[in-house]
Amino acid sequence: GSSSGSAASALAAPRLAKQTSEQWSADSEQIAQALGYVARIDLKMVPPNAREELEIIEKLNENFNPEAPGKTGDLWYLIPARWWKQWLEFTSTGTNSREQGPPSIDNTDLVDARDFLRIGLSEGVDYEVVTQDAWHALVAWYDKCGPALPRKVIEIDGHLELEMYPLALHISRTDQDGQIMLLEKTLEISRTALASEAKQAACALHGIDGDWVLCHRIHQDLEFEEVDESQTLHA
Repeated sequence: GSSSGSAASALAAPRLAKQTSEQWSADSEQIAQALGYVARIDLKMVPPNAREELEIIEKLNENFNPEAPGKTGDLWYLIPARWWKQWLEFTSTGTNSREQGPPSIDNTDLVDARDFLRIGLSEGVDYEVVTQDAWHALVAWYDKCGPALPRKVIEIDGHLELEMYPLALHISRTDQDGQIMLLEKTLEISRTALASEAKQAACALHGIDGDWVLCHRIHQDLEFEEVDESQTLHA
């Protein structure tokens, strides 16, 4: 699958230049080992011991730096800090048995009733940030409760950041006079999304199609205004 391809590239990147037979043999062993790791993730085969589990995750994961979060579009995942600490303690001793490992990854404490990320959380206290490949591996071996919390690197006004809190748009369907016809629903969407993308997502949220116009208002007492669909929501 697509996740195995990215995992394989993270686990092994052998040189294809002129090599001695010894170098080629070493790289072949590295590739074979990497493919074995990928099979463990795709087939949800739990590593036989904590040491191998730590080795795989160390190859797949990177330390997250909020000042340099990566390239636009890079995807990271949030994981409960308490669970991550339990996992680090478990894998710190390579002889630990699987029964001594942490429980399922439980993200429910990180989200509100709508499954949106709670306001006021702190990295290192409430959550940790791991790579997409590390997340897929950990979920394959431990399963999860609550929603996955992917977060994308975006560029706003020339600055790269991990978008922790996408916009929460309150979407209602109205008639031509602006009278609300359907119950309001909430749409979580990136600030860098185009208004046309927001309209498409809003229509899907309400299960409607056809030629609709996206409008907005900043207060319920104000009139609706039509949105320029070529602009980003940030604009």
